[in-house]
Amino acid sequence: MTPRGVELPRARLKAVRDTLERELGDIRQAISAGRVKIHQRFRLQTAFSATVDRKALEQLAAQPTVRWIEHEDVWHALTAQGLPLIHADVLHSEGYDGTGTSVAIIDTGVDASHPTLGGGPIPNGKVVYGKDTADHDDDPSDCGTHGTAVTSIAAGLPYQWDSGQSFAGGVAPGASILAYKASASDQCGSFYSGDVTAAIEDAILHRDQYNVAAINLSIGGGSYDGPCDSRTTDTKAYATAIDDATQAGIAVFVAAGNENNKSALDAPACVSNAISVGSVYDSSFTVFPPGIQYCGNDSCTEILCTDENPITVKTVTCYSNSNEYLDLLAPSELLTAARAHGTVGDFGGTSGATPYATGSAALIHQALPDLDPTQIRLLLGMSGEMITDGANGVTRPLLDLTAALNGAGANVGLGTPSNVAIPNATGAPAVSTAIVTAGGTIQGVRVAVKIKHPDPEQLLVTLISPTGTRVVLHDHGPGQTPPGSNDDIFGVNGIYAYYPQDVQPVQSLDAFVGEVANGTWRLEVLDDDPSANSGSTQVLVGWALEVDTGQQGGPPTLTSYSIPVAAHLGGFNGTFWVSDVRIFNPDTSQPASFDLYAVPEGEDGTQTYYQKRLTVQPNAILSLPDVLKNDFGLTSDKGQLVVQSDGTSLVLTSRTYNTGGAAGTYGQFVGAVRGIEGIGRGDTPLTMLQLSSGTDSRTNVGISEVAGTSAQVEVTLHNGDTGQIVGSTGTYTIEPFSNLQIDKVFQQLGAGVVANGYATVQVVGGDGRIVAYATAVDATSGDATYVPGTRPQVVSGLTVPVVAGLTGSHGTHWVSDLRLFNGGGSTVQVDLTFRPEITSAGSTVTATKSVAPGRVLALDGIVTATFGQTETKGSLTITPESGSATILATSRTYNTGSGAGTYGQLVPAVASGFGSGSHATVLHMDQDATFRSNIGICEVSGGTVTVRYALKNASGTTLGTKTIQLGPHELLQVNKIFTDLGVAPQDNTRVDFFLDAGTGSFTAYGTLVDNTSGDGIYIPAAAY
Repeated sequence: MTPRGVELPRARLKAVRDTLERELGDIRQAISAGRVKIHQRFRLQTAFSATVDRKALEQLAAQPTVRWIEHEDVWHALTAQGLPLIHADVLHSEGYDGTGTSVAIIDTGVDASHPTLGGGPIPNGKVVYGKDTADHDDDPSDCGTHGTAVTSIAAGLPYQWDSGQSFAGGVAPGASILAYKASASDQCGSFYSGDVTAAIEDAILHRDQYNVAAINLSIGGGSYDGPCDSRTTDTKAYATAIDDATQAGIAVFVAAGNENNKSALDAPACVSNAISVGSVYDSSFTVFPPGIQYCGNDSCTEILCTDENPITVKTVTCYSNSNEYLDLLAPSELLTAARAHGTVGDFGGTSGATPYATGSAALIHQALPDLDPTQIRLLLGMSGEMITDGANGVTRPLLDLTAALNGAGANVGLGTPSNVAIPNATGAPAVSTAIVTAGGTIQGVRVAVKIKHPDPEQLLVTLISPTGTRVVLHDHGPGQTPPGSNDDIFGVNGIYAYYPQDVQPVQSLDAFVGEVANGTWRLEVLDDDPSANSGSTQVLVGWALEVDTGQQGGPPTLTSYSIPVAAHLGGFNGTFWVSDVRIFNPDTSQPASFDLYAVPEGEDGTQTYYQKRLTVQPNAILSLPDVLKNDFGLTSDKGQLVVQSDGTSLVLTSRTYNTGGAAGTYGQFVGAVRGIEGIGRGDTPLTMLQLSSGTDSRTNVGISEVAGTSAQVEVTLHNGDTGQIVGSTGTYTIEPFSNLQIDKVFQQLGAGVVANGYATVQVVGGDGRIVAYATAVDATSGDATYVPGTRPQVVSGLTVPVVAGLTGSHGTHWVSDLRLFNGGGSTVQVDLTFRPEITSAGSTVTATKSVAPGRVLALDGIVTATFGQTETKGSLTITPESGSATILATSRTYNTGSGAGTYGQLVPAVASGFGSGSHATVLHMDQDATFRSNIGICEVSGGTVTVRYALKNASGTTLGTKTIQLGPHELLQVNKIFTDLGVAPQDNTRVDFFLDAGTGSFTAYGTLVDNTSGDGIYIPAAAY
């Protein structure tokens, strides 16, 4: 087909018409009379649709001019307010409403008498053309209601009825409509693919007359894991028609399907040049339990899926099909649309989401008429807010028109040309270029690549910067179609990837960091395998990139939350440290937007910083793996992460770990601290226990400033056995919002070898406020235990939720060391009581100990050495005999490591728990081949509790739940929480805890354990 602006190819049209008539004449002569009934003669390809009997089919197959025969698919209408959600209202206010363009709606027809759709016979002021390709006439009147609703969403006019009902108008109210009825009146809602193909071709042929910008197909059927273009059984004709539309400059938007299929798309959404659309909720609301149930059959005797309460805006609907080939998400449930022969009614499904995208294409075409369909597709894909389908982890952009138009500027480059043929074994790559005009230097790069190819293992894909730096994205690896699927068998595959969001590139995109962003970028796709790929076209469908040039917003002005240290940096003894962050938005109705800053160690954060604006959906978790590299482009640095949320309540956790290679990972939990919890000049010092220095261990101390003003701090080391200061006191200046880490602090301050040490940190100058931490590192394993700085408090008792002395899973053996600090002025007598976990062996035992002022009681292997218990775990209570005392306690529970060092986790003591009506959560719950997750619940106040725990995915959907009862100070630990609840393993989940009844209070925790190294991190539950 000719591109937009060039007259449609008359020679091709005549050649197709003449050839088809000649061949049909020959076929009629060769086949017995009456055995063939022609339905559609296509006009852009030498093909036709017909009904034939078995004998005629055999005769057709024997004709030398017949190249392929495919079964005609039967599709169905896909059913199950979002203009502000996609920011169409903003474009309307800027004068973009689709005027001068048109959209073609291929559906059950349209009620053109509806006031939102012209209010009169076709042609009218809105519906300018109509055709019925199923019943072969020019009357596209809606045989049902589906087509009218779809049409109104794409381009309907706003209207107010006297009854008070109203319709806000479609996405492109200024656009004209070409209405196609491709569903026969006696089978309304069913669509033969030949009738749809004929309608697509007719819309192409009317492109220039009506300036057709987009075609809408809210219909579909079948199930395909990958591109379905070249399947010779049933898809070639309509795939060819969609290709023709794309080449003609018309974007084709297709509904992904409503079957709750999270690994495939319906046809024709699976066609490479189709722009597939899934659905999200357009608002937050609550319905009667159990939530919204979607029917699995017409009688609704079967339930397809359920979305549980509360329903939250921008959450992917459970029914919406999705896989790696999905392009976009758009609002659908529960929208209002025009109803045929009436006013308005409820509408939904991916049928409702798709016309949002179709109407958006009309607005973009009006604003940016030079973009081709593939560029529009990629522009939308690079600019919308990324939403994760909690059922399969696929993350795709939510349609956002203002972001798309802004993205079409400096920072986003769109590949030109699109749909480039990939030569086979010629040594010459397919090449497409993109222009970026952003000033400044690169801090990060994101790339979208869409390639259709039967065997991606033949391909080398390389991105080249304006300065000539080359980064290999794909090096003869597999594509996105699952091996062994039907599509793989039929030789249809592809690379449909967002790097590094979906797929990690072969070489790091960090190679571009620091280069100048602006200029011409190249993508090269080389097929260097000599074997031919017959029967399937290999094409670079399109590509785009987005460059981040660093400081887009202003510096931080306050710290809502601090993660005191994060890293992407090499350490001692060949270790390499990275940090993963997860952020939970507990609000069930509103998304949370905030600024995340990275301030490198030692820098003034008001001058040097990296900033990123992020949004977390309601009741959802945002995962930021290797945050310094992936989000800020930092490849050899560490520093503080500052969250500035303007009052938004969040729960943040992070795991900083030594990547470990084949031996697994060794991690430490780094919790977030609220900025207001930082200490200033004159405040009680922060204390860190569990420290040591010697041949087997080393200790680091870190300080982070949280108020935006420099602070002078003193670090003092102590021998816990004697309470005496060891070494010299260190004085340091901490820059605003910055971090300073003093590695090997005992050696730095001349403290020598200390087995039971602790550190204190206090502010002695400046107006800054600080938080502090220590890391105790095993010199053999490289594992670190993160110890947050804490101020001793006057308490009536403390509880360490879990201590252990037992053999665990995967050959681990766990022991616990207790450290108890007396921060008061007189000796403290304490009763230590061990109570076995309710499913473990052992007995309740009490031991009495004394701790002098300023000293630390060290009880190593406490379960066995102090209480005489073996192969058990349980809770530990610490009760001052005087009634109260100024004390602080921590324990380290660790795997002894079979001679390869230790791998430990800090378990801090708590003074109180979650009381009546409380709820709490634990993040970082993963279970897969690499990790397993456990949880624990402990009563802490001497009463009884009934606690309900619920495992929830990243989108907040409950996967499983149980309830347990605990007596005074009892502990229950649930190993492998996914197995316990009968839930399939997955990543980025959380466990919520609810106190449903009882007189006591509880604390809870999770442990994330690396299956290879045996190392675990202890994650205390956080209130929300």
